[in-house]
Amino acid sequence: MPLEAGKTTYLFPSPEPDRLLMVTLIDTLTKKPSELRHPEKQNRPETAVLKKPDWLRVKAPGSGQYNATKSIVRDKGLVTVCEEAACPNIGECWSQK
Repeated sequence: MPLEAGKTTYLFPSPEPDRLLMVTLIDTLTKKPSELRHPEKQNRPETAVLKKPDWLRVKAPGSGQYNATKSIVRDKGLVTVCEEAACPNIGECWSQK
């Protein structure tokens, strides 16, 4: 059931009764990368990804105190906001006693 050129949509039975799953396949072999963009962005020029400045980069955590804190969190089965939000300062915070 084609909906758009270069895209094909299929319907499959769902594990839930009386429902169907819709899957859209996009032809990435014959399309240009600009044609695969979101429709609202197709006519806009590509923006280059800029390199982050050195002062903005954060080193990966790995100190002994960080690993001890992480171990406690895992052993107790805790979920932290720091991990869920992928906080870039987690190494600094968890390295303090």
